[in-house]
This record gives sequence, C-alpha cells and structure tokens, in this order.
Amino acid sequence: MNWHIEFPKDMTPQHWAAIVTVLQPALRKAIEEGVDTKGEDARIWFEQLSQTLMTRAKGTVTEGIPMDVEAEGLRLGLRILQATLEACRHDLFSESR
Repeated sequence: MNWHIEFPKDMTPQHWAAIVTVLQPALRKAIEEGVDTKGEDARIWFEQLSQTLMTRAKGTVTEGIPMDVEAEGLRLGLRILQATLEACRHDLFSESR
C-alpha cells in the first residue's frame, strides 16, 4: 500500500511527540483487540504480528528527507515500535495477568 502524507515544513519535535502520543495507544488497543480474538493462539499471532511490523518498518523508504534525518527518524521510530510491542507483550502475556 502506497500512501503519501504532506507534513508542514515547520514541524517541531513537539509536533512529532504529539503524533506518537496519538498513534502508540491506538496501536496498543488494536493489538489488544486482536489478541482477544485469537484465544489459545494469541501468543503465536502476537509474535508473528510483531515480526511483520518490525520487518515492514525496517523497510520504510521516504522521499524528500535528507538521508541523515531519515536514518535518525527511522531508528527512533523502530525504537518506539519495539518498546510498544514489548509493553504489549508484557501486559498481555505476563503471568500476573
């Protein structure tokens, strides 16, 4: 799926923080809902989804962004995604649940 979003050129770190603040809980909720529908296969489904999300995120290509900015942004995005997945894994599959 190809899509393109035009971001204003004057975006600040605060803008990006707000974007993450919106998207991260939405991703968590979607994962929780998916896990709830999978029953005994929930853990397997979650691990497959996690691997797919990380693989696709690593393959992200941008246009019109300097390479150093792109690389730094992708590294940060991957860290945020990984942290979100790890938090979901802990919250959904820890023994205390």
